[in-house]
Amino acid sequence: MRILKNWKRQAITAMIIVLSMLIVGCGIVSVNEDKDRKLVVAEVNGEKILKAAVLDELELYTALYGNLDEDQAAEIKAQILDQLVNKLIINQKAKDAGFVLNDEFKEEARQEKDSFLKEDAERKKEADLEDEDKTPKTDDEYLKEAQDEFKKWLDAIGLTEDEYVERIAEDLVVKAYFEKLTEDLTVDEEEVKKVYDVELEFQTNYPSYKDYASIEIVTEPAMRRVKHILIKLDEEVTKEIEELRRGQKEDEANQLREEKLKEIKAKADEVLALVKAGEDFEQLIKDHGQDPGMENEKYKDGYTMLRDESMRPEFLEASFELDQDEVSDLVATDNGYHIIKVYEAKEDKIIKYEDIKEDLEKIVLEEKRNKESNSIIETWIEEAKIEKFEKRL
Repeated sequence: MRILKNWKRQAITAMIIVLSMLIVGCGIVSVNEDKDRKLVVAEVNGEKILKAAVLDELELYTALYGNLDEDQAAEIKAQILDQLVNKLIINQKAKDAGFVLNDEFKEEARQEKDSFLKEDAERKKEADLEDEDKTPKTDDEYLKEAQDEFKKWLDAIGLTEDEYVERIAEDLVVKAYFEKLTEDLTVDEEEVKKVYDVELEFQTNYPSYKDYASIEIVTEPAMRRVKHILIKLDEEVTKEIEELRRGQKEDEANQLREEKLKEIKAKADEVLALVKAGEDFEQLIKDHGQDPGMENEKYKDGYTMLRDESMRPEFLEASFELDQDEVSDLVATDNGYHIIKVYEAKEDKIIKYEDIKEDLEKIVLEEKRNKESNSIIETWIEEAKIEKFEKRL
């Protein structure tokens, strides 16, 4: 189980804190709060979960994310109870195997917390160094600033530092237990290479979604800066084609496009001949181009595109097939015919498999362990004797 690397996210680790809002009574019925908190809302293999546990998690989430309405709150409390049940099952199994919260795990959690704060202090320092208007502070001052912000955050969500550390320590206990359960798992070369190939394809084709990658392989995505001469179809024709596509009538859309493209083909060929004859491309854009974007000051240097830009796929594909200073033949899209010139071209910068293999092995093994751990947990839940009393929430 992966330990999150940001202290503001750490509060949502082992508990997997779910949604929020304390429901306050309207005052018509008097409720003994202490007695209410002692209500048993679930039993797991004979061990009780009290309503207090649900309310405490609810209150913590409220401090973190704000209130929800009454209907949402009812659903949220049920979700919290499910999470508490699952957590208790895991803790029971861990305890039976000898994995319990002790001073060693608490010390490890403190070290993790201190490490997070040092990283936060370092980020603050780097930000100030990049800002010419900022006067850099000492390392101790940056660390003190990070610690003060951390304490304010704890106060805002109603946790003490010891309570925070204990939550992290609980997560470390579970992590250690599942590492033991899955210690015999291994990964082979084929598995690792497959992940590399899949990630490479994803990062190459969808550079805008780089942050969703499990590991960075494409450090800089391919780019094209282009201008084009558009000999366009009538706008009503383009709208009609798009309407057919929205209705999933691809054959009809393609047929209509081909018919209408024939009507402007002679004009497009004429302009292409001028391009191939070496006439000035910029002047040809002005004389024959019908894309208003080419007249927009914003695009005076052309369109700068990644592979997954929101543009016609045929236009993108043709652009990335060209090198710098090359010009395309006629490229047909639902807008008409394009003649594309590449003004700047950059290719993907890719980390070789051999240079990233060890890091990938760790990621693949961790994902494999997580999958196996989830399967184990599902089995435990199926086998556990669980009684829930949701109406008491």
